[in-house]
Amino acid sequence: MRKGAILTKEETIPNVMGGVEERTISSLEIAEMMEMNHSDILKKLEGRKDRKGYIQILNEGQMSVVDYFVKSSYQDAKGEERPCYQVTKLGCDFLANKFTGEKGVLFTARYARNLTTMSAPI
Repeated sequence: MRKGAILTKEETIPNVMGGVEERTISSLEIAEMMEMNHSDILKKLEGRKDRKGYIQILNEGQMSVVDYFVKSSYQDAKGEERPCYQVTKLGCDFLANKFTGEKGVLFTARYARNLTTMSAPI
């Protein structure tokens, strides 16, 4: 987690398996692309009292969550630290397949447009 960091829209994270850095986008940008509140994205990822989130489901299935979502943080306009996630290309593919309706279509289209940039070598 990057405490106190103000995240740019795109970052790189070390890829544990291959040792090569992987481009990511923040859950904030995903919320913007889907025209949703960031808190709603966090609820989908982390779950709620009455529903498991994607992260818990992946963990229970013994999937490597960091291949999809990496916990991070950002500073809001008041300077307070808030949670977010850095989302890998695999995580974006996952979300594009999970979200339905107009918001899912918008995210998929916007993400697909940015895919070339995310796939470019560093």
